[in-house]
Amino acid sequence: MADKHYIPKYTYADYMQWDGKWELIYGSPVAMSPSPKRLHQELGVLFIEFIKSELRKNKKECPCSLVYELDWKIDSETIVCPDIAIICDSSYTDFIETSPILIIEILSSSTQLKDRNTKFSLYESCGVKYYLMADPEKKQIEIFELIDNKYKSRVEGNDFQLTKSCNISIDFDSIFAELK
Repeated sequence: MADKHYIPKYTYADYMQWDGKWELIYGSPVAMSPSPKRLHQELGVLFIEFIKSELRKNKKECPCSLVYELDWKIDSETIVCPDIAIICDSSYTDFIETSPILIIEILSSSTQLKDRNTKFSLYESCGVKYYLMADPEKKQIEIFELIDNKYKSRVEGNDFQLTKSCNISIDFDSIFAELK
């Protein structure tokens, strides 16, 4: 077994020098797959359109914004790129710098293992209130809500309390019905 002192660790400074699309998880580089397949992208667009419409309805009460594939700099050794995130802070930077309130990862055969395990644990430990995994092939959604610092599967409900004054509802059946 290799001594962990000989396994290289990388930082945000290294990450900024790399060409291509990467994530950095606990100091280990993870190459991103080629661009997502069409079904994955179509589902992402449907989620974005629907959620953006919901946020517009609550614009006065809702300080939240929606981002797509924006890097989240968790710390100097961990940078990930959620498919879709809702952030509810007032900062406006080139990265997500605080825990998003809601993240949606669209599952694919090349990312499913990472989304279900590594990112699940990472998002849970970082306090992401809602973690949704959408399967475009099966047209299904898995919803996890952070309760007492642990994700609990949510089998019912499509309402999400983003802040004290901002609540959105996502009609998953309508979104999946539009998917080809």
